[in-house]
Amino acid sequence: MSIVRSKSVKTVSRKKGASKHGATVTSVGFVCIRSSHNNTIITCTNAKHQTIRQESGGSAGFKNSRKSTSEAAEVAGRKLGEFVKAKGLTTVSIVLRGVGQGREGAVRGLVLAGLTVTHVHDKTGIAHNGVKKKKRQRK
Repeated sequence: MSIVRSKSVKTVSRKKGASKHGATVTSVGFVCIRSSHNNTIITCTNAKHQTIRQESGGSAGFKNSRKSTSEAAEVAGRKLGEFVKAKGLTTVSIVLRGVGQGREGAVRGLVLAGLTVTHVHDKTGIAHNGVKKKKRQRK
């Protein structure tokens, strides 16, 4: 069974840095910061929660244990902030998740990029002793 492609079908390639989902950029948006012990991931979305751009400590050029530092998060936040500011986003609301070192650094980077932060909301998950511990091993 073979698939025949017609010549009339065109493949459209995205520009570098263009939004994957085709999200429209407005002046107000959200920034979600996921900070783990290994990395900090910063995602910028519009008011409809459609992703505009995502940056992390690794995409900012840091490797291994340096990805989790506050400095890496600040660089990633500044890169993301400068990109979305050029697209027209000016005011953001920040949602923090996780307990890593990059939480404050990411917020600092976004502010240094020139974005106006309306409020910061912490949505870090808290365990309520859900899973039963394993029995101790017999000898």
